[in-house]
Amino acid sequence: YAWTSIGAIADGKSFEGNIEGNYHVISGLRPANDNTSYKRGLVARIQDGKVQNIGLVLEDGWTFGLCHTAVGTNIQNCFVVGTNFLNNSSNGTVTNCLAVSGKLEETKYSNNHRATFTNCYETTKSAYSSPGITTISEEKLKSGEIAYKLNGDQSDGTWGQVIGTEDYPHFRKYSKTVYYDPATQTYSNNKAASITSATVTDIKTISDTKATATLKATGTPKAEVKFFLTSGEDEQTLTLDDMFSKGTPLTES
Repeated sequence: YAWTSIGAIADGKSFEGNIEGNYHVISGLRPANDNTSYKRGLVARIQDGKVQNIGLVLEDGWTFGLCHTAVGTNIQNCFVVGTNFLNNSSNGTVTNCLAVSGKLEETKYSNNHRATFTNCYETTKSAYSSPGITTISEEKLKSGEIAYKLNGDQSDGTWGQVIGTEDYPHFRKYSKTVYYDPATQTYSNNKAASITSATVTDIKTISDTKATATLKATGTPKAEVKFFLTSGEDEQTLTLDDMFSKGTPLTES
């Protein structure tokens, strides 16, 4: 579809309003050959608005994806694939956003009113690097790590990814949740807990009816550890959280 960017810069007109993408992804747009759009993206200039929860997959030589200029605008949970996210943003915020095969911002210069970028990622390093923007490899995008980080280092949130199928994060509403396993330091779509090691040390006999020991285990916090006093007796199953934060004594039957 031939698309003319909203809010053309040439005549000084800005789009003033909100764009709620509702986690949809737009693709198939090509720049209109009308001497108006100039390949500036979905919106040429947006002022005093809000843009959130929208993805753009663009081809055909777009210079920018979301917009050329954003002024006094809060942008969050958006991604652009195939070109730069935007050219410049001032007096606003850009939060939890991603540029795949492009830069978060194209501008090469600083200004006193630059937007605040928080937890944003790009695969092509910008000439001017704002705090809050991390440049990553496209290979790293495939691991699920960036989807997890875009959610604020947690599984719940806006972002997800089908690891092994999707090459970059998508909106979790139409994708899969990403889980992190601190024991193996890997990301997956499985909420499987794991234990990498467990040892019993410091075994001490206190009396005829009392003995103590120390169980040391490494794994994900929700992993379950099953243990016995002797085979077939006093079976207990608890999570590492329960054992280490609450303390669980073994009792003899």
